[in-house]
Amino acid sequence: MTGPVFVDTNVFVYRHDNSVPEKQSRAEQWIAFLARNRAGRLSYKVLQELYATLTRPQLNFDPAEARRIVQLLSAWQPLPIEIGILERA
Repeated sequence: MTGPVFVDTNVFVYRHDNSVPEKQSRAEQWIAFLARNRAGRLSYKVLQELYATLTRPQLNFDPAEARRIVQLLSAWQPLPIEIGILERA
């Protein structure tokens, strides 16, 4: 059994960036595994960074497609970043 795993922005970027197929494949496998096991966690900040990164000229995603990706990932029930939690760590 897998416990909750926080997934950072770069994993989702690799999943959608076809310029490095090896990273894309690994990211896709990891995300699929986490989704199957309902173990993936992310934050609203990750979703914001993902949208910003996908729509940069390097990846050049259509804003509507980037929004669709972010909306699909919202099913992972994003967590807010709480400053108090970070201060206790």
